[in-house]
Amino acid sequence: MPHKLVETLLKKSENMIKKLVTTPMDGFQGSPQTLPVFDFIESIMENNNLIPAWNELASIKSLLRLQPKVKQPEGEIKDSFKGPYDEIRLSEKAGKLRVKLKEGEFFLDLELTVPEEYPAARPEMAIMGHNYDENFAKIFEATAE
Repeated sequence: MPHKLVETLLKKSENMIKKLVTTPMDGFQGSPQTLPVFDFIESIMENNNLIPAWNELASIKSLLRLQPKVKQPEGEIKDSFKGPYDEIRLSEKAGKLRVKLKEGEFFLDLELTVPEEYPAARPEMAIMGHNYDENFAKIFEATAE
């Protein structure tokens, strides 16, 4: 998340919490229990560089064929899809997501880096591995760029 945005939200949140702590509510004075919640939210905002792209992450996940996480009572996953599943790994602190796309015996492993200035700056993509013909890989990379 852009540092300037974090600073702005931090200042606004601090003022709101001070107001909560000092404003009497129905005979009760606000108490410091709001501060741990504030610290927790502040920590998430400072350490998760994928927050600005949260909606896009949901869209990406909806396009992938991910293995279902719902298990049947017998312990087996019931799914009609027989091919290999795609994979996604998020690295919130680094602002990266690694996606492994699979189709039959072929795979394409790529890494997307979301810059701190997102959405003003575009994410970067790098192909980390594949087993396609080199010409196809160049076409995929050019199309993505």
